[in-house]
Amino acid sequence: MAFWNAPVERPDHVLRACAAAVRAVRRMERVNDAWEAEGRPRIHIRIGLNCAQVLVGNVGSSNRLSYTALGDGVNVAPALRH
Repeated sequence: MAFWNAPVERPDHVLRACAAAVRAVRRMERVNDAWEAEGRPRIHIRIGLNCAQVLVGNVGSSNRLSYTALGDGVNVAPALRH
């Protein structure tokens, strides 16, 4: 999972997310082409994009802490198969 617009607000967060999704798909295509040439199976990725207000911050305990996003906007991001 990746997210933009936190902890610093960015007016172009939607553009950044879309550009990252396109880069990920193109990179996976190159990896798959190389793997296919080696006789290995292709991997199909899914990328979900959503623009919503969510809770962002440190979640966990003193033993294990993670900076993440939580909320319905995270859980319902539509995933498109490529």
